[in-house]
Order: sequence, then C-alpha cells, then structure tokens
Amino acid sequence: MHNKRLKSNHTIYPYLAIDDADQDLDRHPEAEKREWGHYLIQRTDSMEWGTGERALLRAGLEPVTTRDNERLLRTHHRSLSKASMVYITSSPFGRRIWLVSCNVPDVTADGLDIHILPASYPLKSPLIPTQAAQTILAQSLVKGQINPRKFLTEQDLESLRILFPRAIGAQLLIAGFLRILFDSLTEVERTHNLGYPGEVGGLVILLDTATFSATAQNIESGAVLSDKVSKSVGCLGLKLKLLGGKTVLTTVTHAYVRNPTLPVVLMRVADWVIRAKNALYHFRNPHLDRDSRAYGVSQQSLSNNPMGKDILLFKTDIKVGTITHCFDNPSPILPFPVGYRHDLSLIEGENLPEVVTPPGYPVISAWAPYEKVLAGAPLYAVALNAQTRNWRVIEEVKVTPTMANSVLLGNEYVWDREASDQAVAMLWRSKDDVDSAGGYSGLVLCTGTPTDQHGEAVIFQDYETGLRMWESEGSSLLANIKAGFLLPREIHFSPISPALTPEYRLGAKGTLSIGRAEYGA
Repeated sequence: MHNKRLKSNHTIYPYLAIDDADQDLDRHPEAEKREWGHYLIQRTDSMEWGTGERALLRAGLEPVTTRDNERLLRTHHRSLSKASMVYITSSPFGRRIWLVSCNVPDVTADGLDIHILPASYPLKSPLIPTQAAQTILAQSLVKGQINPRKFLTEQDLESLRILFPRAIGAQLLIAGFLRILFDSLTEVERTHNLGYPGEVGGLVILLDTATFSATAQNIESGAVLSDKVSKSVGCLGLKLKLLGGKTVLTTVTHAYVRNPTLPVVLMRVADWVIRAKNALYHFRNPHLDRDSRAYGVSQQSLSNNPMGKDILLFKTDIKVGTITHCFDNPSPILPFPVGYRHDLSLIEGENLPEVVTPPGYPVISAWAPYEKVLAGAPLYAVALNAQTRNWRVIEEVKVTPTMANSVLLGNEYVWDREASDQAVAMLWRSKDDVDSAGGYSGLVLCTGTPTDQHGEAVIFQDYETGLRMWESEGSSLLANIKAGFLLPREIHFSPISPALTPEYRLGAKGTLSIGRAEYGA
C-alpha cells in the first residue's frame, strides 16, 4: 500500500530513506481496531516470597511474568517497587511490557521490557476538552491504528504537521503514546488552549517541550595561544569498507563543530544568509567522491562543517586521520539538531587504527536490520577502543556493564519548517544508566546481549532527549533517554571490519581506555 503525500503549506521535505518493510504501510482499518490494555498492578501484602532480601532475590530470579506472580514482582522487584504506579500494557502490535511512573535501573523484569509512563507538561490552565472538530480531522488524516513498532510514513508526518502546525517534532513510543514536541512552553499552551485531538491512530497524544542534548563532552586544556581551548570528544565508531573501496572510521559530526545555544528566532535570518553563501560555495567547488554521496564542503567555507579536520586519539598526539566526508549540514547559528540528518562523519587515513571491543563483549561484524530491532530484539550499547601500541587510561571514564543491556523505547522525529528538513532517530535506555552519558557520542547500539559471541550494529548514539515522568527521586522530572539518528543507506551496505577483542591492560583505578578523538577548536 502506497500513501499519497498530503500537501501542507506546499513544503516539500526530504524523503527519509526507510525501507517499506520498516514503515507502517499495512495498517488495520478503523473497523478492525484492536484495543490497548493498561492494567494497574497493585502491591500485595502476601508473605509467599518472604520479606526483605529473600523476597528481593526471588523477584530477580523469576523467569516469566504471570497473573500469579505479577503483584509479587511489583512489590519486591528492585525496580518495580520504586514506582508509585506500575502497569502491565498489552499492545495489539507486540508483546506485553511493564510501564512504570519513574526512571528505574533495570530495562527488563522477569521476561518483560520496562518502559516509562510518560506525562504531559504541567499546564497552568485547567484541562480543556478536546474539540470534536480536531478529532474528526485527525481521523480523516490518519487512517487506522498506528503501529509503534514501525516507522511513521511520509503521510503520517505530513498529517502531524497539519494537526500541530506549531510542533517541531514527535516521539512515537512503543508503550502506546505519541508525544508532540514544541520549542517552548508558550507554544504548548497555545496548542492546548486551541484544542487538539486526544488520540491519533489509536495512540494517546501528549504535549511537551523538546529537549536535545548532544552527548559529546567538552573539555578544557592549556594551549600556547590561549589560556583555555575548548575541545570536544566523542567515541570512535566502526571501521567500514565503503562500496567504492575506501576504508574509513565513523564518528559523530557534532563533536567537531560548534553547537550554538542562542535563541532560535533571533538567529534564524543569520542562518539563512550563511546557508545561502555555503550553497553557492559548494556549487562552485564540487569535490565529493561519487560512491559516498556525503554532503560536505572544504574547511575554508562559511559552513559549520568538520571536513578537513584532523582527529587525534584522546589525550595523545596520535593522529587517527582526517574527516573527509560529512552527511550533515550543521548550522553555525541555530542549536543542535538543526541541520543534522545522520550526525555522521567519516575519517580517512593512511594508518587507521583497529577498533576493539571491551573484554567479554561480542565481536561486531554486521549490520542489524531495523525491522529486527523494532520487533523487540535484545539490545546492548558499547563504546569501542582504538588499538594502539600503548593503552591509555581515561580518568573517570569506565567501560562497565552500565553501558550494556538496553531496551528500545520508540522513535523520535524532528523537523525544521523554515529549512524544509527532517530526520528520524531511535530512542533507548540502558540498564543502571539513569544519568547523562556525556562524552559517549558515537558509541554503538547493537542487537544481542554482551555475553554473545557476535553482535550486529544498529546505530550510533548521537544525543539525549527528555522523557517527562510522573515522579522522580531527584529534582528533575525528565528522564535522560539516549537517541541515535538512522544511518544513510550506503553505510548499511558497507561491510564492517570486525572489531577485535585483544587483551586489555587495566589502569591503576581499574579503568579501560575508550577510543575517542579530540579536536581543538
């Protein structure tokens, strides 16, 4: 089934290179609508599993969740017991999941994935009933039930832009929610007061402000020309052999360009001027290899682009190579993620280092199809190392199981109406990883578990986004959720040079070095 594009303000957005098998094209009609089930699981006073440590241990050893043990698990499991609200959600499009009202350390509990119950932004005005006209419009634009284990279609995205003309993006959550994102609380309240459909495609609609935080880490070091030089580090990704025969290392774009934080509205005009000059310069100087089809300009252009920059191993003078291709057009004026479609750059060099996996982790040798990930395959995240003659210890950065087992939460779509641009990313959270992962941009999300012999790469971590919760032990009600843009098709067709697993030498504090690069701005 092929959907025709809806026309909205005559804006044409670039096509998202997603295979038909991964899109929600085969949608059930409204007459065959299947209901979602959200069942509140209450605590129990039963002493069947004992008390204290004994009950906690038993809750962690149960192989499956059943009607007979779900209340015991909710009461004694180390993660489920933390939340004031715990549901078991049954989906028309996949297996059951736990749904909890706060961020918890585990990503699974006794056979079921754990997802976070999202909340809308706390509004100052009282709840205004949904206007019937908005609901009718939503039903006319989005036919049937949306499957959150598929990517939205081009028509779906156009429909959302019509229904929510002030929105800048959306999060499609596997738990059965569609969060519409805005760049300010003012826009959230304006949309709320005008009325909006409470449901689209069978999914509950939530309104919230968008948060995007690129996860490269800024560091400061001494320099001859300046007392303080701002630097940024990001994990090296995978070593690939492109279809044209070149061998490259992947890395994130945002770690090696400036990421402004100025107000969007004030800097929009300046961004237009710079983009126009950059486009003219690129038109006069085409120099990209045809096999890569990556967008980039020379280092002398006015764009905010990493092309031509030398990359060094973190805390060394060892040159990894030079960035020769970039799949993004970052704005030098507007903040991340404006101008990013993949957040991906390629490094070339005469002696590119081998990438290695931490001890005990699988060898990454192939790409996983998105369809496999969306269906619920187990995931883990890992930061690779660069094999050099000497191992170096990065202080306060450890390779531990905290960057291990992960669970897919859904997908995030972002668009820029003025630039007519859009991108899509996957969202996930990792076990025991409840804090920010700054400095881990470029780590690899893989299918499988850390104890497998081989793993398949999915995407790279690019940024963190916020998921509003109902409760929090700290001061913030936003859970840090990891995100990675989908990759260009030519990258998924490029073979991976298997990451090796050599013997590691531990540092004085038991830390292991992570292959990361630095760039002096």
